[in-house]
Amino acid sequence: MDAGHPGNGARWAWGALVVAPLVLFFPILFDRVPDMRDLPRFVWPARALWRAAILDGRLPQWNPLVGLGTATLAAPVHGTFYPPNLLLLVGPPVLALCLMWLGHVVLAGLGGYALARQLGCRAPVAAASGVVWQLGGFATSLWSAGEKILTCAWVPWAALGLVLLAERELRRRVLAGTAAAFALIALAGDPFIWLHAAVLGLALGWAKGSESEGTWPVVRRLAPRALVALLLAGLLAAISLVPALYLLGDSERSGGLALEAAERWSFLPARVIEFLLPSNNPIHADMLITSAYLGLGVVLCAPLAGRRRITMTLLILAALALAAAFGRHTLFNGVLRAMFPPLSYMRYPEKHLLVVTACLGLLGAMGAERVLASGDTRHLRHSLTAAAGLLIAALVGALVSNDPSTGAPRVILIGGALAGVLVLARRKAAATWLVLPLVVMDLSSAASTHVNWADARQLREPPPYLGVRVEGAPPPRLYYTPSLDGSLATLPDNLGNPWGIAHLPGFDPGRTGKQRRVWDAMVNQAQRAAALFDIEWLVLPTAPAVPGLQTIAPLGEGATLFHRTSTGRTRVMGRARVVDDATAIALLRSSGFASESEALVAPGEGAAALHGSAWGACNHELHTPEHVRLRCTVEGGPALLVQSEAWSPGWRATVDGHPATIVHAQIAMRGIYLDPGEHVIDQRFHSPGLWTGLLLSVLGLVATLALVRRWPCERRGRGSR
Repeated sequence: MDAGHPGNGARWAWGALVVAPLVLFFPILFDRVPDMRDLPRFVWPARALWRAAILDGRLPQWNPLVGLGTATLAAPVHGTFYPPNLLLLVGPPVLALCLMWLGHVVLAGLGGYALARQLGCRAPVAAASGVVWQLGGFATSLWSAGEKILTCAWVPWAALGLVLLAERELRRRVLAGTAAAFALIALAGDPFIWLHAAVLGLALGWAKGSESEGTWPVVRRLAPRALVALLLAGLLAAISLVPALYLLGDSERSGGLALEAAERWSFLPARVIEFLLPSNNPIHADMLITSAYLGLGVVLCAPLAGRRRITMTLLILAALALAAAFGRHTLFNGVLRAMFPPLSYMRYPEKHLLVVTACLGLLGAMGAERVLASGDTRHLRHSLTAAAGLLIAALVGALVSNDPSTGAPRVILIGGALAGVLVLARRKAAATWLVLPLVVMDLSSAASTHVNWADARQLREPPPYLGVRVEGAPPPRLYYTPSLDGSLATLPDNLGNPWGIAHLPGFDPGRTGKQRRVWDAMVNQAQRAAALFDIEWLVLPTAPAVPGLQTIAPLGEGATLFHRTSTGRTRVMGRARVVDDATAIALLRSSGFASESEALVAPGEGAAALHGSAWGACNHELHTPEHVRLRCTVEGGPALLVQSEAWSPGWRATVDGHPATIVHAQIAMRGIYLDPGEHVIDQRFHSPGLWTGLLLSVLGLVATLALVRRWPCERRGRGSR
């Protein structure tokens, strides 16, 4: 039965895939939120700020609440133009966020189901493959990885589109849908996932078509169609991609990531056993993917898929993706970076496990389908031998493990149940549906150890001791010691952003490279950093008393909140040196350098040294994320106004209505030269490349709608036939 024309079996499968995620994530409905690294600490604050900006009638382009400020469009991870974000405007925002993420889990499962159906699997077996996209170890780990839940939800649909494009007849709506799926991957936040979706879809499309037609007819047909779909997707996503490219030169990824930074979170080869056995890695372990478990039943069925071209293609693809996921542990990832330069901008090799998960999930479904469809099992003996070998490996691993959740009884129970279900299903077709609850129970029980829950009120309600932000004034700043454990009670990362509190250093992939260098240099000098950046609140390791700071409250987990009196976010300085960044960092770290009275200016347009003794003061007349207006008085000669706000190429300034150059001051801050007297300094931020990206996206949307629409001439042609 074709996936596009559902019968009763397909409807039952769809219903099961809608309900299955609730087995694990039902606490969301009871005011709980998954406390999984990025979700409460980065995803929620970023989406809360997006929601506030839209309700305020503006496009969020600058976020002053992370570090010294970041350009929102510098990092597609924010999903600024992702259409489903509109759901965040409906209902309680924390609940809306969790339900949006849960909806994408359902979407991923349905996509995995449709892909398996396209490869010939019956509905219950294909649904079991879809559950791997929902509750498998990789899928569950994505809840701690920011936007990855959203981007990966579209991968099976994009791959399915490429498989359909390999067919003889070109269906324009399939072409448009494929382009839309790839565009949504980029708009949701991670354009690098394009690579995984494209490789998976192209390999499956070629393998499926070439089994009946040969290689070259399929390649000649699929290659141009796929290229058109990807080009159209690039146009649709241009509104997000073009500004990011414009701002790339000022980001941490400028010139590409160093190999050491890019290969953080590489998959340990010893963890391969996790495909068979649930892991006991801590929820907040220093890894992107805390579990790679695919379900014992799914992996045991994979060798039963036979030796067709499509199964061999999936095996080879899974092996290559696994080698890439090993990252720094092998040379393969470095070779890939050399062969494909765009990969030098991608972090975390563990992301390649997406392809491994997809391939093994499909192989498991195809193996089960082969067993159920075969009238005589004698020709399966080699495959059954391989499956038995995997079962023995699982038993050995379980016996070695000290974790009862991965013990031998579990392996025996699941392995025996799977064998019993397959034998019964060969005699009675309705028993095939027992495969689905078996996979759901196996995966959800294993995943439950990797999901920690927190009270949603911790995200909604600010602690009373943090005070209230004053309208029109710069947001208060909070410094968080990186060495602390990161529990929600200690106000980690960007947790205070929805309450109008800026976090330093905070976390944002779009943060400028200069900010990163400053923070790396000042990481062990919290009080010196507080004076330089005018930080009012500090979360530090618990101590009896800290000179110059007022103890506010113990936060638990070895952390205490301290307060420091603000000295102002702006300084008027009569002395300035022009020095490179290395010299500036050395001076800022030096106890003999007074950053409150002397500026360090980076060489470049408008940079000039000052040797006078000018002084002055500034007042904020207006302070919104994209617009700052100051009224400053300067006396005693020319001076440099240094603002404890981040420099970015999107900022433009005028002094008394005349354009003024903004220079790099104190490495990462904004500086403007002023003459003696009273001045009004107006600064506005506009994302570079935004209008270019908008124009390209409009063109892409028009082209996509043209593909979808059925034109009058086509209707007349069909009517005449």
